[in-house]
Amino acid sequence: MLLNSEYLMINRLPSAQEVRKLIEAIDEGLNVKHPRIRKNIDPVQIQMALKYQFLIAGHSSEVAGKYRLDNTPLPNAYKTKIGPERAVIFIKKGRWKKSKNIFVRGSCIPLKHEYEPWAQEVYEYVTENEQPFSFHKNDATSKRIYEQSVTEIFQSLKWNNEIYEKEDILKYRIGKKRGWINFATECLYKVRLLDLKYSYNFDEAKLIAFNDLLPDHKIMDYNDTNRLFKRLEEIGDSYFHRLCTPFNRISRVI
Repeated sequence: MLLNSEYLMINRLPSAQEVRKLIEAIDEGLNVKHPRIRKNIDPVQIQMALKYQFLIAGHSSEVAGKYRLDNTPLPNAYKTKIGPERAVIFIKKGRWKKSKNIFVRGSCIPLKHEYEPWAQEVYEYVTENEQPFSFHKNDATSKRIYEQSVTEIFQSLKWNNEIYEKEDILKYRIGKKRGWINFATECLYKVRLLDLKYSYNFDEAKLIAFNDLLPDHKIMDYNDTNRLFKRLEEIGDSYFHRLCTPFNRISRVI
């Protein structure tokens, strides 16, 4: 019987390395055919948005839509320490399934370049720009522009939800489409989860903590920032040490 990682390799779901290389290649030019979308995007902005989404295992609505990070009175990100290591916590917000309540979440990423080459530059970008990933004044249009850009940037990749479902990583947002489909923004979230599982040895508990999928992780009081930041750091501490691995020494199996 094939191990899950072997099954993934044979069936060729896009790897984290492939995704990272395509994002880095945006520096060499951004070829987006749709004229309206080409008019509304900046290569640096779209590249940073993709790096941000990948790092936090986020969704397009959290990056460029109505839940994007600048739509709260909180900072977009802040630096802290987890044990002896410097870290950045990217603030994100979302909605718990069908609830109307908006909650605050956070992704805790090592700042040291040796561990995560993108952390420092993404931190600088989201803190130096008031609305870092707003591609249009209308949230829905901003999200649509971002999603269409991603489809064109990753047009060389395909995705298969049936293969991904066999991983049984988290029973969350698997996707209804079957067979091979175009690589979309939601696929970045899934590639990142696979990367965390196989490259950084995240078990289910750590994946859940990273994604803040438990109800008791939801913090909805924006005013008590001390309590908020303390809670985000406590959650981050449960998985942060796994990310403190030299990037060039990671044995990636997908």
